[in-house]
Amino acid sequence: MPRTPLRPGAPPRIPHPSSHRAAPVATAPFALALALWHAACVVGPSPGDPVPAPDSTELVGEVRDYLTATAVPSAGLETSGLSPELSARGEEDGSFALPKVPPASSFFLRATAEPYYAPVVMTARVDEGAERVRVHLISTADLQRQYATAGLAPDAGTTMVIVHVTDLDGHPVSGVLRSELQLQTADGASVAGQPFAFGPLGDIDPGLASSSAAAGARFAFLGVAPGTYTLRYACAACSPPRDATAPVLASGGASLVKLATTLPADPIEPSADAAFAIFARGDAGGRGCARCHTAGGAASLILDDDAAAVRDRLLAIAGMIVPASPDSSSLLSKPRYETPANHPNATFLDGNDEDYRLLRAWIARGAP
Repeated sequence: MPRTPLRPGAPPRIPHPSSHRAAPVATAPFALALALWHAACVVGPSPGDPVPAPDSTELVGEVRDYLTATAVPSAGLETSGLSPELSARGEEDGSFALPKVPPASSFFLRATAEPYYAPVVMTARVDEGAERVRVHLISTADLQRQYATAGLAPDAGTTMVIVHVTDLDGHPVSGVLRSELQLQTADGASVAGQPFAFGPLGDIDPGLASSSAAAGARFAFLGVAPGTYTLRYACAACSPPRDATAPVLASGGASLVKLATTLPADPIEPSADAAFAIFARGDAGGRGCARCHTAGGAASLILDDDAAAVRDRLLAIAGMIVPASPDSSSLLSKPRYETPANHPNATFLDGNDEDYRLLRAWIARGAP
C-alpha cells in the first residue's frame, strides 16, 4: 500500500544579507537551535548509538490460489494468538499488509475470500523486521474434489489439513510414508487416521503409500474436527531416527502446514545461560522477549540483564517457576498460544517448540 513518507520540517528561513540593508541578528538560543539542526541533518546519529526498537512491525505478502498460483483479490485476513487480534483486507492484486504486529510473534493467520474459496489457516512468525509471506487459498471446488476422490463427503465445520514435508532448505522430501504422519491431540491421541498422499496431477491419490518430490511431498488429512493439534512425523526406520512436529489449528475449510524434517540435534544442557539466550532479542538470536522485557520497556519483568540476575528475578516471583508442574509456570504459560490470548503475542504455538521444551526441562530441574 502506498505510504506518505515522513518529511523533516524545513529549517527557518534566514534572510540573505543582500536582501536587506541590515539583516536581523539571530539571538543566542536561535543560533544554537540552528546549529543543532544543521548538525543533525549533516552528521546524523553516530554509528555506535543504539537504534530504538519499534513497538510493532508489519506482515506483508500476497494471497494466491493454491493450485493455479493466480492472485486472489480482496481477501480477508485475521490473526489468532495476538492481543488484540488483528485483521486486514487485501488489495485487488492480491497483496496485503497487516500492520501493528508485535515483534517476535508466532500466530495463526486465517484467510478468507468467500464464496469461491474455503477459509485457510497457516502459521506465521514475525521477528524483528517486517516479514513477507505468501498465503494460499483453496477454491471450494478443489477442496470438495479431494473428498470426492477419497470417496468421502465433508462434514460441516471440519477441516482438510494439508501437509508439506520439506528439508531445512524447503525442498520436498520423497519417500515419507503415510503411516509416519499422525495428527495428535494434546494428550497424544491420534485423530483422523492416516493421511492421503498427493499425486503428480495435483490431487490426492488413495493408491499412494508415500510422498514423491514430483508431487511436492504433500499429504492431506480429511474431516478433521475443529481444535488445535500437533502434527508429528516419526521415522523409526530412518538412520538416525527422525521426529518432527508442527502446530495445527483446524477451524473449517483447510489448514496448510509446513513440516521441516531435520536430523536430531545435539541436546542442549538446560541452564540459565541457555534460557537467557532464548529471552534475547531476535536480532541477537533469541525469541525477542527482551524487546519488551527491558528497562523502560512495556513489560515490568526485565529479562535482558545478565543470566544470573534474570534467574534470581524469576525465582523471586511467585508462580513464575514451578518445578513440580513446569507447564503451569507463568514463564511458559504466558507466552504460549491460547484463545483468548493472555499475552500481547504468542512466542510458542505449542509445547513441542524446541525452545519451549528446553525451558520446560530447565524449570523441571529447578532452574539451576
